[in-house]
Amino acid sequence: MGLPRLRVALAALAALPAFAGAQASMNPRALNVSGGGGGVVIIPNDPMLNPDSPEARAYAAIQRERRAAERELRLLKRKHFGAIRVPETREIGMLKVRQFTSMPAAMALIDVFDDEQDDVREAVLDHLAGLDPEIGVPALAWEAVRDKDAAQRARARERLARSLERRADARGIEQTMPAVRGIIAQGLQSTNDDEAIAATELAAALNLFDFIPLMAAAQVAQRPAGTQGGQRGDLGWIMIGQQQTYVADLQPVVSNNAVAFDPQIGVVSDGVLLRVHDAVVTAVRTPIHRRLVDWTTGAWGQPTGTLGYDPDAWRDWYDNEFIPSRAPEPAPPPADD
Repeated sequence: MGLPRLRVALAALAALPAFAGAQASMNPRALNVSGGGGGVVIIPNDPMLNPDSPEARAYAAIQRERRAAERELRLLKRKHFGAIRVPETREIGMLKVRQFTSMPAAMALIDVFDDEQDDVREAVLDHLAGLDPEIGVPALAWEAVRDKDAAQRARARERLARSLERRADARGIEQTMPAVRGIIAQGLQSTNDDEAIAATELAAALNLFDFIPLMAAAQVAQRPAGTQGGQRGDLGWIMIGQQQTYVADLQPVVSNNAVAFDPQIGVVSDGVLLRVHDAVVTAVRTPIHRRLVDWTTGAWGQPTGTLGYDPDAWRDWYDNEFIPSRAPEPAPPPADD
């Protein structure tokens, strides 16, 4: 799944409903929780937050329910899954898994069954797809972008598309799309290449054309290099010079009827030293470029490959050519009598 706990930066999820808000709340420095009914309560990044406030109590309640669900699911996992290969036992386990239908329980499901076999992980996806859209749709979007396994991401993306299509007219489906869009935006801005590529695939699969400029910017990523073990040091160095040895110290060694000396050799360096102390790695994400070109070419009806990796060129094309081409034709004026 790509992370030990579901961590989402609050900036991209500030407008999300219950599920995504609670996932963001698992970052204790930026909390975003819901009081129910689809409404989102934003808890600012404030270390002096009153623990008795309604927001803090809502967050604590969600965390308690998630931890309780996690304990039950881990026990269920030991009894029915893992190394157990008896089909009847595993089927009974999945029936019990389907009893977990709340938003905090869905968060725990994704976390607990991250390392299970494909049959269990697929069954969990099917269960999420059958939940209320406010819970299941953002959970599937999370898996489609954040999971480490490409096959699992594809399965989640497929179920998400089917779920949105099947529930297009269901009550509350409009409230789920901000969560999906927030997760996609988070993925496109991630320094993790797999997440950015997965977010691109999901945006294209859902035909979210307003993500085209962000996808164009995600084609090239820059990130600092040289941090090792939490401490930054030289990435490399080049020396051009001369080294001269000399006797730095001389220790006499005395024995019966014998004497010797133990010299300590020092080195003096003279010249130029070039130190590479910091660097930025530029990654060209060709899978994002290919998907973006294929998707926009099909939607526009003309090739877009000439736009290349230039985000400004993509922005100009999007504003001045693509958007006008998708505008509805103006209605003809009424005929004169």
